[in-house]
Amino acid sequence: MIDQAIRTRLLAVSAVTDLVGSSTAARVHPLQMPQRPTFPCITYQIISGSPLYGLAGVAGVAEIRLQIDCWAQTTETVDGYAKARELAEAVRGALSAYTGTVGTDVIQECSLVNRQVLLDGEAGVFRESLDFEIAYTES
Repeated sequence: MIDQAIRTRLLAVSAVTDLVGSSTAARVHPLQMPQRPTFPCITYQIISGSPLYGLAGVAGVAEIRLQIDCWAQTTETVDGYAKARELAEAVRGALSAYTGTVGTDVIQECSLVNRQVLLDGEAGVFRESLDFEIAYTES
C-alpha cells in the first residue's frame, strides 16, 4: 500500500525520526491522532487517487494526493508553531522530488503541491498541512 510505503520512507529519514521517533510506535499515524497524542506527531491520509491511462488502457501507474499533517503543541518549553514548522520542513525534505523503491512500491514522482499552517488557539496546537502528489507503479 502506497500510504504505508510513504510512512516507511518518513521513518527512514533521521530529520523526521529525530522529532517523532523511529520505532514501530513512532508518532506517525494514519487518518487521525490517538486520543491523547504525544507531540510532535504526524497524521497522513489519501485525499484522492486514480490509475493513469494510456492508449492501450490502464498504464500500470497510479497517482494519489496524500495529505500529511505535522502537529505540535505549545508548552512552557516548546514553541508549537516553530516545532510544527520544523517537522513539516523535515517531511518536505524527505519527500519532495523523491523517487525510489520502498518495499515493493516503486515511487516514480513525489511533488509538494500545497502547504498551509493552521491553529487550534484554545488548545495551543499547531498543524502544518502538506499535500503531495505521488505517482507510483501499481503492483
